[in-house]
Amino acid sequence: MSGTNSKFKYLYRDASNYKQFGYVVFRGEPTPKDSECVIGNLHEGDFFIPEVVGLQSLQEKFESVSIDDHPWHEIDFRTETERSPFELTSEEPTDARSVHRFAEEFAKTKWDEMQASRRMGLI
Repeated sequence: MSGTNSKFKYLYRDASNYKQFGYVVFRGEPTPKDSECVIGNLHEGDFFIPEVVGLQSLQEKFESVSIDDHPWHEIDFRTETERSPFELTSEEPTDARSVHRFAEEFAKTKWDEMQASRRMGLI
């Protein structure tokens, strides 16, 4: 799909492989640098903690926290071979930030699993 805004789709998968999906739309079209900023700061190349970068934590969609829960989320890539974190869309932004601002913030983020787990009530 073409457009002038950027959709960032992500998912939460618990240890039992139950999933919740979400997305946010940012203003503007991403540059290759924006994609590199996000991909380059994923924990172990795949994971991030959404509330640290101002996104909704998707495990909150489940009725309760269980021993299968953790703070890590994944980008919902279109395909395994196309690991672009953004897709163009004509949808209106759902976040006030531009895609460039989000990518910059994402790149500077330090993922603190212990702090996120405490917030969730897991420890």
